[in-house]
Amino acid sequence: MEQMILVFYINVDGMSRQQAEEGIYQFSKVKHPEGSIQYFLPVKNQPTKVECINPKMITDEQYENMKKELEDIKYFMSLPNEMRERKMKLDTI
Repeated sequence: MEQMILVFYINVDGMSRQQAEEGIYQFSKVKHPEGSIQYFLPVKNQPTKVECINPKMITDEQYENMKKELEDIKYFMSLPNEMRERKMKLDTI
């Protein structure tokens, strides 16, 4: 069975290098479709998005779960830096 390859473009505009690295790390811990390969790329001047570079059929449930996770991350990334830092500290406790 061919593995699904997912590329996550994560907008890091306005983040320090440390904040961007922590945000990408937190995003990488989110559950992804079993058996998939993921790449996480920081980007600027473009939206946070996910692309499947070798299309493979996924279930509606997998699609909805990924869509919700991406929306959660987009919300997190849209928070002011200070709020993201506080949330990251709370998540590590």
